[in-house]
Amino acid sequence: GEGRGILRGMVCFDRNREGIRQEDEPGIPGVGVKVTGTRLSLNVNGEGNFTIQNMRPGLYGLALDRRSLPLGLLVPDDSAARVTIAEDRFTDIEIPIIASGQIRGTVFIDADGNGQVDPGEHRIEGHFLTLTKNGGTSQEGEEHVTLSASFGQYSFENLEPGRYELSINHGGIVFSRSIT
Repeated sequence: GEGRGILRGMVCFDRNREGIRQEDEPGIPGVGVKVTGTRLSLNVNGEGNFTIQNMRPGLYGLALDRRSLPLGLLVPDDSAARVTIAEDRFTDIEIPIIASGQIRGTVFIDADGNGQVDPGEHRIEGHFLTLTKNGGTSQEGEEHVTLSASFGQYSFENLEPGRYELSINHGGIVFSRSIT
């Protein structure tokens, strides 16, 4: 259209979490992209690319449909994708997504102290585990709480990289360990 711009974009996997796409960082297919404040939304193609024609010049925000992301991937909290469309121009943008950090394991009483669940060792079910972030970020001191499930299994999802303290209160005694 006359005086309109074209937006070309790519949703890509930011393996090293630095916000810039490297040659070996692939596009992610099937992700839903929405232009905030408009009715425009679409799904990227098999290579993670999309094109929106006939956009009025101006500043736009782009949002990803989190439900359309493959399991284990998430949009970094600080990545607000903004783009300025100019008349009669192509504008290119890359939208990085990252792997969600995960901590999971089993809570049990390690009778022989070898660090492994051995036959006959008691697995602790239905106890609260607290994960506290420590070390210089905005999320410092943020707590995540979960309940140990059957066979003492637990998991925490969507964690930022960093150092955490995992603790459980069992019989009035708090056991904890550091995890990076």
